Amino acid sequence: MANSFEKIQELTLPTGVATATFTGFPSTFTDLCVIYSARTVRSSTEDGMSMRFNGDTSSAYKRATIYNDYSAVSANGDTSGYQTSCTTSLGNITGNTALANSFANGFIYISEYASTTKFKSVHWRGGGQTNSDTANTGYFYMNSSCWASTSAITSITFIANNNFASGSLATLYGVTKG
Repeated sequence: MANSFEKIQELTLPTGVATATFTGFPSTFTDLCVIYSARTVRSSTEDGMSMRFNGDTSSAYKRATIYNDYSAVSANGDTSGYQTSCTTSLGNITGNTALANSFANGFIYISEYASTTKFKSVHWRGGGQTNSDTANTGYFYMNSSCWASTSAITSITFIANNNFASGSLATLYGVTKG
């Protein structure tokens, strides 16, 4: 039997909001999945976005990232322990000077979010178009992260480096493994 996805919550953001939080979701699913389409008001083609669980501002986040801007591939990660920041970076999303009406899109999978005995594993991929509708003007990220906590995830907050633009959207799904 295949995995089943059930829509739990949807957030549609107005301009000027720097954070968006999913809360109050049930702990009855095996995993969680977030699908988003986001853009910021920053006067740039790209801007950063990160994620935080349960409001945890400690350095309990670890990640490894592969990035491709259609001209070169690069990789980076946390080689000396956990991130010194208080979130897990999700790479870049589309900024305000990118191609008009374009949004970065991504897929985030959070394994065993309700477990109280395991660290949480997060897998993410996303990308967007930047300057024009011609080739070689975008970016793509793949990221694996770990939240080094045995606490069940009860809230997920997305944080734009600058405010989200109107029309940014995130949808949370519960996953039941078949």
